Amino acid sequence: MKNAVSKYSLLLSLVIAVTACGGGNGDGSTESEDGDQSAGLEDGDNSTDTDTGTDTGTDTEGTISACFNSDLITAGTRVIRTTLMPSDEHRSEDWIKREVTEAVGQTTYEGVAVLESIYLIDTKTDSGDLVSESNMTRYDIYNVSESTIATFASEYESVTYNDGNIHRASGVTRYSPAGFTYSFGLSEGQSFSEEWVGTDEGSLGTTTISYSRTGTYVGVETLTVLAGTFQTCRFDSTLVQVLSIEGSDDLTYTTEMTNWLLVGAGILIQSEFNGEISGQLQSATINDVDVLSNN
Repeated sequence: MKNAVSKYSLLLSLVIAVTACGGGNGDGSTESEDGDQSAGLEDGDNSTDTDTGTDTGTDTEGTISACFNSDLITAGTRVIRTTLMPSDEHRSEDWIKREVTEAVGQTTYEGVAVLESIYLIDTKTDSGDLVSESNMTRYDIYNVSESTIATFASEYESVTYNDGNIHRASGVTRYSPAGFTYSFGLSEGQSFSEEWVGTDEGSLGTTTISYSRTGTYVGVETLTVLAGTFQTCRFDSTLVQVLSIEGSDDLTYTTEMTNWLLVGAGILIQSEFNGEISGQLQSATINDVDVLSNN
């Protein structure tokens, strides 16, 4: 059971990495894109279903297009973010996560047309002790006709430091169908749902996770964080994960998640897991431009 929980902790960290950028670029309308970014990418059906909700009463009018930033899926774009992870029952002091993301551009992965992005992440305690280091290459499917981005696969390596012990992990996670979908066509109050299966093959063994995700694009609202007050796009969702590891009983985890993306920039500014703040953006640059001072 201990190995199963350790495996889950690793995979949950990958879930956080995948969802942190809103599928790599936030959510929004693709209507304003120019050039040939969509050439050769997925044009068929996508696993996400949506239905129209009601007015949620947020304090500003707006649609999901307010938080779409096409630069984030343009080859060569480099994003550097520093996020505060507040202390909680699992850690006695705040953690600081620094994440560098670079959009590589269009490629093929196992015969599928994808968008490739590279992530370099290190996390330290507030006092400067190194907690973990990781790198991940993520492959997303951009469905032009459905205005969605979904994660198809990710390759990762990580090192975790705990009380003088060093834990290393590496592997590949594939999703069928592509999951963690973000739809650019959602209107305020509109809901979404999806189901998919992830298979992780790595140094800790092979694990299968069945995912079920439902949620709502709440709308554009004002959010005050330590860095200031900003206009954001809010998403509420429930993620159910059923973890299957050979030799262990299935484990089921349900997580209530709320993400706020920064209007204009399209990057995550705050996240909550089960009602507790799990991350709050401290600083961010896109191609060396300070994002927070420009909002």
